[in-house]
Amino acid sequence: MIVVDANVSLKWFMPEQGMAEAFGVLRSGRKLVAPWVIRDEVVSGLVRRVRREELSTQEARDAIGEWLRELQLQTVHLIDDESLLSEAAELGFELKHPLYDCLYLALAERLEVPFVTADKTFFDRAKTVSNNAHWLYELDMLLAA
Repeated sequence: MIVVDANVSLKWFMPEQGMAEAFGVLRSGRKLVAPWVIRDEVVSGLVRRVRREELSTQEARDAIGEWLRELQLQTVHLIDDESLLSEAAELGFELKHPLYDCLYLALAERLEVPFVTADKTFFDRAKTVSNNAHWLYELDMLLAA
């Protein structure tokens, strides 16, 4: 089992650096889990790409449709994040980092499983408090295990 964040999941839907590594996680055969907030964060990331003119509106609509299908197929199993709020807040205080990212780390800590992110800033902070934090670009050993 692996906790994936929205930064990793977004790479499944648009060509960008790290796409191959993100697909490696997707195809790893491991059960992928995430807090409920990932639903909104992936869609928000696609909308942001339209605002930045990195995607057309139609490309974003298509990607959103694919994301919603993946959620229906439970490609990523969603875990209720309400019970994680206190733990995530404490991580946010300690790491001086936004709550939404800390929800993923709190889930990984609770389940005692790896957490994968493509956010280098968050990874650098998370690894100071957790051995479960992994950067997307350094996953070879994790996925081989």
